[in-house]
Amino acid sequence: MLGGVIAMAPTASAATQYGCPGKKIASYSVTERNEGFNLSNVYLYYDGATGKNCVVNRRTGLGEFGTRARLEVHLWAVGGQSASDVGNFAEQAGPISISAPGRCIRVKAVVHTVSGYYGDLEFGGFCG
Repeated sequence: MLGGVIAMAPTASAATQYGCPGKKIASYSVTERNEGFNLSNVYLYYDGATGKNCVVNRRTGLGEFGTRARLEVHLWAVGGQSASDVGNFAEQAGPISISAPGRCIRVKAVVHTVSGYYGDLEFGGFCG
């Protein structure tokens, strides 16, 4: 009888640090409208195993990380599915995900702080 250990590689859909499975394909900063400092970071992922896109909008220190205030993230496929997460969050909005085979996706992120700062961002161009 032979003995041994079988090692299994992690699957492609293993969860990431922010709750989205797959590979990070883009990250953007949401900057404050007037002052220009970074309020949050938006991370977009694609999971090849499931064909889903996933996004989170995560506060930074200047975005008052840890303090509950309005935070939004929206994800949609042009002519297809959409998902949103909107609320008073201390750390992040999302993760949210959609399936968008053969379609282009768009993302919108909005940040408010209790100190009155505001920023928003919209991007797209990821087609598959």
